[in-house]
Amino acid sequence: MIRIVKWVAVFAATAYIALLALLYVGQENILFGFAPVSDNHQYSFSVPSEDVTLDGVGYSLHGILFKSEPDSNDRLVLYFKGNGGNVGNSETMARTFTDLGFDVLSMDYRGYGKSKGDLSEAAILDDALRWYDWATEQAYPEIRVVGWSMGSAFSSHLVANKPVDHLIHFAPFKSVLDMVARTYPFIPELLSAIVIDYPFRNDLKLASANLQSYTIYHGTDDRIVPFASGTALAEYLGGKVKLFPVEGATHNSVPWEDEVLRDIRSNWADE
Repeated sequence: MIRIVKWVAVFAATAYIALLALLYVGQENILFGFAPVSDNHQYSFSVPSEDVTLDGVGYSLHGILFKSEPDSNDRLVLYFKGNGGNVGNSETMARTFTDLGFDVLSMDYRGYGKSKGDLSEAAILDDALRWYDWATEQAYPEIRVVGWSMGSAFSSHLVANKPVDHLIHFAPFKSVLDMVARTYPFIPELLSAIVIDYPFRNDLKLASANLQSYTIYHGTDDRIVPFASGTALAEYLGGKVKLFPVEGATHNSVPWEDEVLRDIRSNWADE
């Protein structure tokens, strides 16, 4: 019996270590749904648009600027998309805001679309700041920020480091560490903090941001980023955020729910 217990303990310990190793080695493939295209790929949109490229040492970043009007240079939304697809999928989101008179810049992260560069949390978060700097160089008098799912990590880093007044998040997470704890509750937070190279601490970033308005729209039936993680983020921030629960909405449906679109229009249309 003692021998059996020892073998079970050894097996359990080995399986546990193997899971941690798999999580460590495969974390980039878990987090990022890379969708590269060739450098000469041509995106096609019905909204007027133009390509934007940022080149620097060790990176080349690509985005699409959707124009509310062909000659407009009034207000801009920096839109940080989720972890799937590339900017070719951004037109529907862009329309939400071009219809309100905003230009919209959607960008691909490293490894997506035409964007390239070495991966690290510091590098890809700093890319968000580069896009903000580009926007200020275009002399937009007002820059607002929107992030969806994984895009909440980049947008949270941005508003913590740059002067932004208005932020919208669709289905954000408190942090990747929070997501790991909910998915693998048997992994202690201290251990996951060691294993995870991309902790994406939205909670800490947003706590230091100075925003006039910040709204979270999160579906109660979200099976990708649990509603509980968005709620935990809102609870951590207290009065700095308005949590807008969307009953029955899923991760992929929440930005298009009628009540969400009405709320965005009522708050952003005439500000």
